[in-house]
Amino acid sequence: TGFVPRAIFPRGTAGTAPSAARIADNMCRADHGAKAVLGWVYGFRQGDESLTGVSEPVPEHDKQTNNKGEILAMRDQLAYHAVHTTHPQGAHIYTDSNYCALVIEGLARMHEMYQWQARPPNMAEMKQILGLMGLLGSRLHVHLVRSHTDATDIASKWNGRADDLASEGIAKDHQSAEYASFHERMKSIDWKTEDEEILRAVAEAVANLPPPTTTND
Repeated sequence: TGFVPRAIFPRGTAGTAPSAARIADNMCRADHGAKAVLGWVYGFRQGDESLTGVSEPVPEHDKQTNNKGEILAMRDQLAYHAVHTTHPQGAHIYTDSNYCALVIEGLARMHEMYQWQARPPNMAEMKQILGLMGLLGSRLHVHLVRSHTDATDIASKWNGRADDLASEGIAKDHQSAEYASFHERMKSIDWKTEDEEILRAVAEAVANLPPPTTTND
């Protein structure tokens, strides 16, 4: 019963998503000179599609790199699904980012093991991702896929939309007030507290994301 997130894949993913599975949505990013952006799509499915796109520049005070845009979009999706994913099939995030795959598969955990002595780039986001992975537990499944193909399947369609959203972010001078609030709330979370308190704080942050808008596309 209730709404079920529709799968949003990066460009080039083969196949389709189980219609009743709780499946995460994915991001794409662009890096244009000294300005990095992130774009991703999320939503729910019950009959018609109900989807929302996020198109935001990376905060000016952060490094303007592809990796920053990618890891922020990954963090955002993990936060969204830590709050909303309850279906037994869990959250399946399909990414074309080798960097994000490395972070999820062990890079962040390795730095944590060594107490962050190397102070890696995007250390704050890595810590946030580890906390969100802890909330999702076995519900989280991350898949690395190819990007930028000419495939016409539904997965490629929505990855193309994420590409477009990232490109749209280039024209924006600053983040929206809603996303800026979400971002600041995520940064302020104490990831060393109990899971229940962390989840409550993440939910308060995610509440600042715009609600899904219905589309039949």
